[in-house]
Order: sequence, then structure tokens, then C-alpha cells
Amino acid sequence: MKLSKAINIITILLIASLPLSEGVKNIALLLLLISFISALITRGYSKRKNGWIIIISFFLISGIISSIMNYEKSEIDGIYDSIKLFLPFFSILFISGNFLKYYSIYYAAIISTIIACIISIYLDHDFFTRYHDIRLLSISPVNSVAIYISLVYGITLAIFLTQKNKTFKEKLFLSFALGFLGFFLLCTATRGSILSTVIISCLILCLQYGLKRFLIIIFPTLIIILSLGITLNMNFINKFNRTLEHGVQLTKTAIGHRDTTFIMAKIIAENNPFWGIGPSNAKYYFTKDACIVISEQSGHDYNHNDFINCYHAHNFYMNILCERGLIGLLAILFFFLVLSYKLIKTRWIFTGAYNIPFQSKMLWYSCLYATCTTLLNGLFNTTLRNEIGLLTLIIIGVWLIDSESYVTHQSAK
Repeated sequence: MKLSKAINIITILLIASLPLSEGVKNIALLLLLISFISALITRGYSKRKNGWIIIISFFLISGIISSIMNYEKSEIDGIYDSIKLFLPFFSILFISGNFLKYYSIYYAAIISTIIACIISIYLDHDFFTRYHDIRLLSISPVNSVAIYISLVYGITLAIFLTQKNKTFKEKLFLSFALGFLGFFLLCTATRGSILSTVIISCLILCLQYGLKRFLIIIFPTLIIILSLGITLNMNFINKFNRTLEHGVQLTKTAIGHRDTTFIMAKIIAENNPFWGIGPSNAKYYFTKDACIVISEQSGHDYNHNDFINCYHAHNFYMNILCERGLIGLLAILFFFLVLSYKLIKTRWIFTGAYNIPFQSKMLWYSCLYATCTTLLNGLFNTTLRNEIGLLTLIIIGVWLIDSESYVTHQSAK
């Protein structure tokens, strides 16, 4: 139990540091690694029959093998990146207990993210007057910021919808958090993240209130958001307008940066079909010169100024395929397939037939939100990496642990 509490404290520290401090994040990961190794040596972990560890291990192993096979490029970095991404997830599944029902880790995510956003606004004196690349203290570029903000928005929405008998202060804080995070997300003007946030939020609201009440809530809300966006000339309105104009003016000879990186990922996957090129090796392939060569070979004109040092495919599925190969892609898709099935299967906790605490319902919504964000936003961005991946897997891991309690309770009846 002492080790479980230690994991909980370190997890809170890790989540709080994600948008604020790279240094603190690395310290928390090191402490988590020490605790995890200590648990394995002393057998101080929960002995649960958990097939999730086996399923996700295939994905972890695929990253390690692909890194070893391409060791001359990434050296130890690829192996380290593969391990650190899943370290919190494995620590939670192996060690943590039901004390995680007390969702302090989620409030840590909300508060630290709001602080990071406020600091970002304060440091950027032109934040409200021009379109720019928004960054948090330890999360960049803007696409990663937007996905992370969306995940924290989903956590906040889950708490707001499920926590009963909220005090006035709690209602005020959660309402402010939803409004502030939603506003900041709109300021990022990332079309994929905004679209997926709206779709997933609508799904959760529909599940919570039913179709009729959902329609009464959502249409006025969307009208207000769009009206404010147009009135304030916010970036997300301009970005969508530019997308429509670009679609009309686009010629067959033009090619953008996202198109080029997608083609690059496809070529990499074809040349390295089974194990890929290894995590952290994409930066050696997604270069400006390579993008120019690919555009010329495909008979397109590439705008050199459009190049972005993102080093990923702007697509979750293609990025996994080129980094970890077909083995890694099948492993992670199987994981999310089983996870989605389990989420659907446990939908009964909202029926009222069982006395399920609201914390469990909140964790269910959070897990649904994180899962949908990874898969849906993954069409436009690379979603399971760095701080985004850490937060996503922590959300999923906590729900998997919590779901054992009420699934076991139902089976016993």
C-alpha cells in the first residue's frame, strides 16, 4: 500500500509538470521508474489478472525492437522514448489500488494546464492580436498544445457532468475551467483538434442527457461560439476560411507540407514494412530537402516556406506504421479495439441499476474522451506521443484499474 501511495504521489507530480516543466517531468519519470523496478524486485505489486499488460506489451516491444534494428541513428533515445511513454501506464496497472478513485490527479491536470495557459498569454504580448504559433512552457508546437488542451477539457467536462452535489466553489471553478480551456483551444486555431473536441463532447453530452436535451443544449451553444468567433475575428474562424479558400484555389501542381510528410511516411513504411525505422528516427527522414525531393519526384511544386520542423506524419496511423511498422500498428489498434469494446460493454454503469460512485462514471467519460481523441484526432495529427501520450495512457490506465472494482462486483451478483 505504501508503494501504491508513492506511485499516486509521483503520478500527480508527473501530470502537474507536463505543461509546466520538462525538468520536473523527467524527475517524476525517473522516480516512477525506480518505484516500478522496486515493486518488481520486492514483488510489492497487486497480483491482478490483467490482459491489458500483455496486449500493450506487444506495442512496447515493437518500439524497442525497431529502435535496436535502427540503433545507429537514434542510439539509446529510441529505446528510452519507447519505455518512458508507457512507464506510467505500466506502473498504474501493476501497482496502483482503488485509492485512485479520489481523482486528485485530474485536478492536478486541470490546474497546471490553466496556469500554463495563463503564463503563455502573459509572456506573449501579441496573443490576442495576431495569428501565431501558440506554445505552453514545455509543450510545443501548436498542434501538440491543442491536443493536450482538448484532453484536459475532456477531463473537466467529465467531472462537471458526473460530480453530484457540487459546492458553489466547485461549480464556479469547473465552469471557469471549461470556458477558459475552450477559449484557449479556439485560439490555437487547429482545425483537427477543434473538430474532434466538438464531436466527442457532443457524444458525451448526448450519452449524459439523451438526444432531446442534448439538441436543446448544443445548438444555442454552437451559435454563441460561432457568433463570438466571427465578432472577435478569432483565429479559428480565419483558419477555417483560409482552408475553404485554399480548397477552391488549389491546383493539381501544388502540394502542402502535410501532403509531403504523408507521402514520406508512406515511402518509409513501404521500405520498412514490419518494424519501421524506430521511435525518434523520424527527424532523420522528415527534412526540408527530403520534402523537396519527394515533391519533385511526384511532379508537384512544393512551397519551401511551408516547411515545419515537426518530424512526424501528421497522422497517428501513418506515424505508427513508419516508426514501428505493421507489427506496432496492429498491436496498438488491437489495444484500442479491445478498449473500445470494454467501454461499450461497461456502459451499464449509467443505468442506475447499480450503485456506482460518480468518480467511476467520471473516469469512464475521461477514458472515452481520451480514446476517441487518439483515434479521431489521429486522422489529422500524431496523437500518441510525448506529453499527449503520457496523459492519454494515464487516463486509460486509471480507468482500467477502477473498472475492475465494479465489473467484479457485477460478476459476483
